[in-house]
Amino acid sequence: MEEFNHFLRPLMDDLLEFWSPGGFFSRTFMHHHGCITCAALIPLVCDILGARQAGGFASHASSLFSWRDAQTKRERDDLFKAHGVWYSELLCLPYWTPILFTILDSMHAIFL
Repeated sequence: MEEFNHFLRPLMDDLLEFWSPGGFFSRTFMHHHGCITCAALIPLVCDILGARQAGGFASHASSLFSWRDAQTKRERDDLFKAHGVWYSELLCLPYWTPILFTILDSMHAIFL
């Protein structure tokens, strides 16, 4: 999971910047003097393994969502064993709700 968060971190930095204050486009068809736009990542569509990795879910019994303040790998592993959930970089996004925004790809769900 730590390797996956390492991959997501630069993307989250960019998405946070596009969420607030937004990106400035110097000229568009409708706005000749430019405009500021906001962008968001909604939803996360993937198979169940991808949902568990990106969303921080460990199993159907997961009940808690954030362990980013754990100082050591052992502490993170102990928290994972106790609660069944990893910290995900997606939780840095102020609008992100893992339960609402994670969608299992129906093609992969059929084979389960």
